[in-house]
Amino acid sequence: MVRIIKHIADDGKVDIEFVGFELWDDFDTLKNILTTHFNAIVSDNLEGIYSRYCTFEIDNIPFRLMYHEDTGNCLCPIQGSEDDIIFLENLAHKILPFTRESL
Repeated sequence: MVRIIKHIADDGKVDIEFVGFELWDDFDTLKNILTTHFNAIVSDNLEGIYSRYCTFEIDNIPFRLMYHEDTGNCLCPIQGSEDDIIFLENLAHKILPFTRESL
């Protein structure tokens, strides 16, 4: 079962994690969901050995979808404002039904 959690790091940075949807290939699914169902615009993409990220923009709000083999997939605000964090929490919950369909 996929669920969403808000993670606050020791340094205060916030990310929105997809628990139960944490694999390398799940990143591709999330990227596809964002571009297909939410018209997210991709502005940057980086593929590494153990991690990858893609920078998106929806409604003039930039954010990253990030994958790391230790933490899985998460949405991360770039500016870190409370409004951006709330936007990403809401977006993650809207994405959730699409992740369940792909399982």
